[in-house]
Formats: sequence, C-alpha cells, structure tokens
Amino acid sequence: MCDTERRAEIARLNDAFRHAGGGPIVLTAGIAALSDQMQEAILAAVKDFHDDADGEHRVGTLTVASHAVMWFILYHRHDHDDEEDADPADPDATGRVLVIMLEGEP
Repeated sequence: MCDTERRAEIARLNDAFRHAGGGPIVLTAGIAALSDQMQEAILAAVKDFHDDADGEHRVGTLTVASHAVMWFILYHRHDHDDEEDADPADPDATGRVLVIMLEGEP
C-alpha cells in the first residue's frame, strides 16, 4: 500500500471510529464538568467534524457554544498499550481511543 493509500485508509478508519461512537471515549475534567446537554452537543460536533488538518483525521479543534474543544485519537495495540508499535492502518491489531478536552486543559 503506497503512502497516499495508507493515509486514506487511516483517515477512513478514524472517521468510522468517530462516527460509530462505540469505542472508548475519554472526556477530560473540563468536558465532564459541563452539562449533559453540552457534552452531547460536543460529542455530536466531534462525530460530524470534517476538517482534514493532519491528513489522517486524527486530531481536530472546534468551538461549540463558546467552548473551544480539542479532540484526538490515540492508537494502541490490542495485545498491549504501546502506542509506538501500533499500526493505525491495521484495525485487527490496533485499537483506538477518542480523547475530548477543552483547549488549554493540562
């Protein structure tokens, strides 16, 4: 698989993961402190995000009702937690975790 095809496959897998909403999602303390309705609005905005800043659809920033939000996807191998060995183009070997936070959170 050439680099362009590989990046397109990773983007497709990342989009499918975000849209499905069935995988692990980590909300930081700032997001968790918001109302349930605001959390739902943020999750919906992340699922519908369409900017391609990194080519793999792995990270994004957006604003929801004046809240600056950042999201990113972490990769891990299914057999251990080492992100460095994870191959994001191989869904059989690599899992994903969606992290959503307010910009500026540590």
